[in-house]
Amino acid sequence: MNKSSLMLMAGLIGFSAVGKNAWQVARPVIAKVDETSVVSVQLDYGVYAASLPGLTDLRIRDNRGNDVPYIIQKGKKPVTSGSQLHYTLEVKSKTENDGVLVLDTSMKYNSSGTFVTEQITFLSKYDLADRQLEVLSPDGVSLVKAKLVRTEPGWFRVQIPPSGHKRYIIRIDKVEEKQRSATVQVEDTVVNGEVKSQVKRYTVTDRPFEFHDIIAEGTLTTTSFVQVQPTLVRLPLAAASKDNRFTLASKQAPISGLKILASDQNFDRAVKISADRQLIASSHISAINLPGKKSDNRAVMFRETRAENLEVEIDSNGHSPLNIDPDHPADAYMDSYFVCFIAEPGSSYELQTCNPYATGKVKYERLIEQYLNEGHCAVQGALAPATGITFAPRPWSMPNFWSRNGITVISLVIMAILAAVCFSTFKKFGAAQNND
Repeated sequence: MNKSSLMLMAGLIGFSAVGKNAWQVARPVIAKVDETSVVSVQLDYGVYAASLPGLTDLRIRDNRGNDVPYIIQKGKKPVTSGSQLHYTLEVKSKTENDGVLVLDTSMKYNSSGTFVTEQITFLSKYDLADRQLEVLSPDGVSLVKAKLVRTEPGWFRVQIPPSGHKRYIIRIDKVEEKQRSATVQVEDTVVNGEVKSQVKRYTVTDRPFEFHDIIAEGTLTTTSFVQVQPTLVRLPLAAASKDNRFTLASKQAPISGLKILASDQNFDRAVKISADRQLIASSHISAINLPGKKSDNRAVMFRETRAENLEVEIDSNGHSPLNIDPDHPADAYMDSYFVCFIAEPGSSYELQTCNPYATGKVKYERLIEQYLNEGHCAVQGALAPATGITFAPRPWSMPNFWSRNGITVISLVIMAILAAVCFSTFKKFGAAQNND
């Protein structure tokens, strides 16, 4: 291998090493976790301004220099709602033991959410009031011992502590069917001057515990998600404001609207907004401040864009230009995005950006996404002001380099050697031709 080939390989290795360790901006993550938790941190404009397009150079690193897998998702917050519902408890088995009826019941419901049983109701055409029963959990823990209460004709209820079980074991003091005679003495009217009493007998039947339905009544709690409202931020100027025309440096931040900061009170103007010279919105802004009517519509909303610059043109339409601060002509509605990762207690973390050599993102953890989509809440963290890199990436090593880039480097070296051989051959061939 000649000298030029060795220099080429050394240069490639050096370039890779620089690229791997060239993160320039670090933002310490402020979050306190007492146990392993998902931490969610909102990305601000500074993150986008210091990152490559698509945030391909964004890294979360712990204090040992390890890359921590993460996901980035649009801001959403869980909203819970509850509704009173009931579900049928199906009797899976029925057994009798020492005069006690044991029902093994289970509930089926297809609704998403969590159902909490608060009372169990028996529907029966017989009088079940004051029947003693016990409700147990699937593992045999007693939840309540009480008597059934008749709340309305045919409905007999027992209250239980709020429970999320789908299966209940119910033990009932069973009354066997039997007949007994009862005697009632009834006074008759006076007959022939004498008061006579007539004794009537009748039969009373005690029926067994019979029912046609068991119902679990309670609250179904469901969780839905709503988008977090955009944050109003100030963007720096990319070009000076002049004649109600200006350019904002959005730096590929997710912008979905602009609020024009005109101090005028009564106006109506047409506005055009372009993202990297492509028109994305054509609308009007206006304000009315008159007796009996007041309105303020200085915002222009549009589909989220991640442009490098936003160009704004306000058409005066023959009127005087609006009074707009040339250094701060508008604020931007930036959509809320969060970086989420799993944090360990006792560890510190940094969000690192600004590496022009970085390629690809760290593989994200799907379980974080599943965890949050199930309605679990993350620990809310925050980003500290930018600093220099504190948690440096793990030191670059030759074995690690070769495991990832060995084939590429070898291919380049072979190509370089072939090129050098071809060049040398053609040079010798040209010299021979000149000698002839």
